[in-house]
Amino acid sequence: MQRLGHRWWSVLHPRADSSVIPTPDAEARYVRLLMLPRELTKPIGIREVRIKASEFSASPNALFTALAADAPRGRYPRYFSNEQSYWTVIGVDGDDAEALINEEGAVELSKRGPTLEPFISTNGQLLTWAEAEHTQSLESGYLPIPSVVRLHEQQGLELTITALADGEPGSPLLWITYRLKNLQPDAAASSASPKRGTLHIALRPFQVNPPWQRLNNEGGFARITDISPTSLRGHAALTFKRLVVCHGRQSHQSISIRDRPLRVRRCHRVACLWSPT
Repeated sequence: MQRLGHRWWSVLHPRADSSVIPTPDAEARYVRLLMLPRELTKPIGIREVRIKASEFSASPNALFTALAADAPRGRYPRYFSNEQSYWTVIGVDGDDAEALINEEGAVELSKRGPTLEPFISTNGQLLTWAEAEHTQSLESGYLPIPSVVRLHEQQGLELTITALADGEPGSPLLWITYRLKNLQPDAAASSASPKRGTLHIALRPFQVNPPWQRLNNEGGFARITDISPTSLRGHAALTFKRLVVCHGRQSHQSISIRDRPLRVRRCHRVACLWSPT
């Protein structure tokens, strides 16, 4: 983009088939598009360009609300469709570090996000919270270990998400277990074939807390500034940084995640270990 009499500046390097370019505060006289094909032997072009009003991307939450309206239901959190999702707190007694889990099983890893959210792909279909029925419970009916059971009845699948805080104040750990179960009979006992699919655990730039519940900060969008491979307690991990604003001051918080796969008959369990650094 270019202002009159000024230099060009870049706003986006899109790599997807469809891209959204938010420019809430930008003013320009010219827009230049530089297109490079993914493969040199294939042609490239633009099918459509839409110009949106400034309200479309007035804020990150406004942008994702607009995108959720055009996306299949379940691809974005409920609150971007103006629906409430209730949640509960997870944490170690005496420590300020807390996580949230909502009634659909998305887990906010720390205050002001982001979240881990499960998806299931099977038979060419992506299963989200919108295609499931959910039930919530506590371990033994009273222990502070919440679980969410996501039942995909038509597909014969059941996903259980359990979150547990462990460790000492000042160095807490958050364990999240995903247990995917095939509710259909074993292939040896019937004509049904084994199910094939993938359990996706997505790190998403959203909070569990919705935008309208302002607990000393605005909910909804949670900016992730950096993602890099690292190690956590001697194991391969993924570390991401997020922007934190407290009393008008900006800082970055690092959070590390690692997987501990565990294979059980007719189910697959993944445990994620969380620790602030």
